[in-house]
Formats: sequence, structure tokens, C-alpha cells
Amino acid sequence: MSHRSTPWRALFGVAFALSCTGGASWKTAQDCEGIADTKVADECYSAVAKAVFKADEAAGEAMMLKISDPVVRDYTYMMVTRELYPSDAKYCALIQDPRIAARCRVINQRPHLHRELTGEGKTGKAEGPPAPAPRPEGDRPPPKGAKGPPKGAKGPPPTE
Repeated sequence: MSHRSTPWRALFGVAFALSCTGGASWKTAQDCEGIADTKVADECYSAVAKAVFKADEAAGEAMMLKISDPVVRDYTYMMVTRELYPSDAKYCALIQDPRIAARCRVINQRPHLHRELTGEGKTGKAEGPPAPAPRPEGDRPPPKGAKGPPKGAKGPPPTE
């Protein structure tokens, strides 16, 4: 395999490991502390990163230093940026891989697109799609069952 596929292999490895190693039971950084296998520990820290950052950003930053694989750390920084801090570039600046850093900067430069994809509006709360704009009065179709203007009629009927 070429060097170029390394980040993608790592990403798929993380996803596979999370689905097979009990990642669903990982809820906090403390769940990751006793894991001897550094690869599995890195996956655990990556899996709980969002929850840790949400609860305490400083604790999340400290936890990120425990991730030994730079690719896993880079993807975790990108995920945290995308999901929690889409308008803040500070975690994009910590990403070492230039391709992942570039993707993170795109997320950072266009946060409104990522809020819409997650269903969050200006309030930061999940919302449905925006309501359609009301149509101008003259653009409304006639009510069901109502007949339109008589054939050959031009313009509104005369007023008296």
C-alpha cells in the first residue's frame, strides 16, 4: 500500500475497532485508562472525545495528549471541530496531516453548512428543515373545487 492510504486505513481501523471491541461500553476517559493495548486505548479516547469535550474542554484537551497515534488524534480533532466547534480553528491548527488539516479548515470556514447537515439552526438546537417562504397573494392557486376565471377573461373583474 502507498503512504497516501495510511490516514484512510487508520480511519477504517478505528471504525472497525469501535464496532468490534466494545466501543459502545466506552463512555468516559476513565474507561480508557486501564486499556494496555495503545491502539485500542487510542480508539477508546477517540470514541469518548466528544462527550469529554462537551463536559469539560480543558479535560478534553488533556485527554487528546494521551492519544499516541497521530492519525487517530488528527481525525479526532477534526471530529471535535466539526461537531462541537465548527467556527473555531484552534483544533484545526493542531492537526499534523496536511490533508486532514485542509478538510478541517473547510469545516471551519463554512460552519453554516455543517449545522444544516446536523439539523441545528441558529439556536444550536436540533430543528427541522426551514419552513417555506410564504407566497405572494397573487401567486396562490385557486382553492380546490373553485373554478378559475372565465375563458377569455383578462385581468381582475371590474369593480363597481
